[in-house]
Amino acid sequence: SRGLRIDKKDPGDKPGSFKKASQTINDNGGDIINVGMTAQQTSRRIYCFRMSQCKTRGIKKALEREGFEVLATMD
Repeated sequence: SRGLRIDKKDPGDKPGSFKKASQTINDNGGDIINVGMTAQQTSRRIYCFRMSQCKTRGIKKALEREGFEVLATMD
């Protein structure tokens, strides 16, 4: 499986940011298997997406265009 860890750049969790991230992943060929979320810092949410086999490079670029910071990818 593949994975992505992403962080929303702006402080706080804007309504709809999780939906936007998951839709962007789906629209760019990612099939999400599992999702985790951390809230260690209240001003910063980190989402961890586990996906079936796919190319993460295009997904990473699409998420960054949407304002997400991709912290790590696993191919």
